[in-house]
Amino acid sequence: MMDEQNERLQYAIRRAEAALAAKAEMNRGIGTQSERMLHCVLKYYFEPDESLQEMRIGRHIADIYRPQDNRILEIQTRDFGRLRQKLDAFLPEYKVTVIYPIAREKHIFWIDPETGEATGGKKSPKRGTAAEILPEIYRLPDHQTRPGLSFLPVFMDLNEYRLKDGRKSRDGKHGSHRLERIPFRIEEGFLLEMTEDYLAVLEDQLTAPFTVKEFGKALHLRGMAVSKAVKVMERAGAIEHTGSQGKAYIYERTDI
Repeated sequence: MMDEQNERLQYAIRRAEAALAAKAEMNRGIGTQSERMLHCVLKYYFEPDESLQEMRIGRHIADIYRPQDNRILEIQTRDFGRLRQKLDAFLPEYKVTVIYPIAREKHIFWIDPETGEATGGKKSPKRGTAAEILPEIYRLPDHQTRPGLSFLPVFMDLNEYRLKDGRKSRDGKHGSHRLERIPFRIEEGFLLEMTEDYLAVLEDQLTAPFTVKEFGKALHLRGMAVSKAVKVMERAGAIEHTGSQGKAYIYERTDI
């Protein structure tokens, strides 16, 4: 299975490289921003047939349309809030799956802004998990539980290229800008649609009543992402508020 997925990925990368090169040639001198490599690779990975990509449906453009099951695939690398108008337009007539890439393993390369030389390749200690999609789903409070909408986390091992242009440190790394992300391994997660799907994110963790702090620690989330994830799990019916312990709210899984 993994060999098949990696073959699909290599094919998608080749097609994406060719497509982006052609777009860059066509847009030369126009000043338009080209499509990001990661988005383009995922588009070819999930649908190699270009006739089903960038489909106009009503007033909006769908990343991918699959007529065999009347489904639209939207690839969103950040800010799910941008999808609200599209979802309002699509969901009455189509099933929609939002695909969200998560860096499971990441190698960072640094690009010198003057010479263009790439250095580094060091593996980041952070390892992505399915829970990272939850704070993004939070941005869709009126859509999350609508019939026909699902979310698909996609795990990737990738190379991330950053420009050493940060002004917050001497080496230019702190405050730097990300140029591109190119995956070299990919694995599809499981669809998030029903309550039991969201419970699967918890795996075998948090079997006893828990606080928001304990929830964040178990799912490796920090800051505002924790409270957002809790709210998403509540909306999905996967957890419920059952009481308080001092100033801390207590939650429980709904499958216990």
